[in-house]
Amino acid sequence: MVLCSVLLQQHYQSLVSKAEEKRQQETQRLHEKLTMQSTRLEKEKIRRQQEVAEAEAAASAHRFEAGQERRRCEDLEMLVVDLQRQLATTSRDARRARSRCEELEEQLSDAKDILRYCCSDVDWDSDSESESDSDSDSY
Repeated sequence: MVLCSVLLQQHYQSLVSKAEEKRQQETQRLHEKLTMQSTRLEKEKIRRQQEVAEAEAAASAHRFEAGQERRRCEDLEMLVVDLQRQLATTSRDARRARSRCEELEEQLSDAKDILRYCCSDVDWDSDSESESDSDSDSY
């Protein structure tokens, strides 16, 4: 009976040792699996952080470009307003010049009419040529 008890005890110890060895192997396997998953997740986290950083940089660049575009549009709008103001001034000046030309044309026409009326009896082909030459020299 003692022999049976010793054999049973040895068999029990053997089973416990095998169970402990299997438990350690399973623990090691699970630890390696978790380490690999952790490494994979860490790489994924870094990749996503890089994607976020790139997206933020692109968004920042887009905001900067949009700001520049908005400033260019504002500059162009101010230029259009300035050109419209210049056009209005130029149009007004052109109307004044046209009106002044019309006035001068009327005055010239009146002066020609007066000249024709006053000088209709003058003989322009006589000796007055020498006088007109001396008059033109004085001018």
